[in-house]
Amino acid sequence: PMRQWQVNLMSLGRHGTLEFRAHSATHNTERVLRWVQFVVAFVDHFGAGAGKAEVRRFWDGESADQDYAELREAQRQATPEELFGALGPLLDPETERYYRERRWEAGAPAC
Repeated sequence: PMRQWQVNLMSLGRHGTLEFRAHSATHNTERVLRWVQFVVAFVDHFGAGAGKAEVRRFWDGESADQDYAELREAQRQATPEELFGALGPLLDPETERYYRERRWEAGAPAC
């Protein structure tokens, strides 16, 4: 079910919001701060910033099913390079490297 995905789109239709559920429990301060920075940049860019028009096309079809299918296909084709390129000015320059290198796993026996 969609409610168990990392980004819950069901809340968009009900409340006009997105629900982010992708972060796991951690005591790692840097990991939490980078995640918060990423989510804020994502919402700023795609919600009210330069990416707003890009996202709007997924909500203008003849049906919600058609719009969702288009969004799903766009997500399949999207790359990290595109995402970090779009969010780049809103993120600390080290954030992309942090996620690409999966730094939180370094020295963590459970990872």
